[in-house]
Amino acid sequence: MVLRTWDWSETSQTCAVFSRCHGVLRGLAKGSKRPKAAFSGGLEILTRGQLGFVHRAHRSSASGSELTTLTEWNLEEIFPALRRHLQSHYAGLYAADVVYHLFQPGDPHSGAFDDLCDFLRGLGHDADLLPALAGLQWRLLVHAGLGPRLHDPPPGAQSPPMAFFPQLGELAPVPDPAPTDRGPVWRVRESTRACLAALARGEPLRNPDPLGAARCARLLASYLRYELEQHLPTLSVVFPDLLPAQPGGIAGEDPPFPSAR
Repeated sequence: MVLRTWDWSETSQTCAVFSRCHGVLRGLAKGSKRPKAAFSGGLEILTRGQLGFVHRAHRSSASGSELTTLTEWNLEEIFPALRRHLQSHYAGLYAADVVYHLFQPGDPHSGAFDDLCDFLRGLGHDADLLPALAGLQWRLLVHAGLGPRLHDPPPGAQSPPMAFFPQLGELAPVPDPAPTDRGPVWRVRESTRACLAALARGEPLRNPDPLGAARCARLLASYLRYELEQHLPTLSVVFPDLLPAQPGGIAGEDPPFPSAR
């Protein structure tokens, strides 16, 4: 899966691809844009195909950086919804951004590759976009070893509210006042907790509460930003309430969904 491309010259490209068996690879496709090149007319972002490459360590680099020479590319699948629906296009770019930054180069995650393909194939209906994106973000976090831990709410009418602690990566009851040794505290509504619990059980968010699914997707996006320690360029396009000026440790209920308050 092509995640990023850059023009290297008039006829060549550099790119980042996500390989099912080799993880993220960054390399150079010499002559990829030539008419008779073995690159299916060039590499385009968010297309799937078969890739040939030569991979080696750069011995002269003190940092141990790695070089990959791409030798051929056979295009096998495009995802039409990316070209028909603007919001689907934005969501696909955000998904590619997350994969590119979340996984280390050369570290294979075949499950994450399959989940990304399934997500892109299912795009096309705006009403289902945020539930699907919530599911993808959850699974990518699990594949990266960052899957949130969920604690059941305590029984009783006077039980404390639930909150997500990004520093600990867990959803748990929070007393009042909130503890200061657990890092930021993100208050979570019951509908959001129910969506997270469904994802933890491996269930898709079918016919969810729309606001609950939206808050769930935004909460996971906030957690990804917290773990990556950066605001991805595509984040604010998909989640307009998540602004670059806000730190990763946003405090508040279901951050950052002020329009629902």
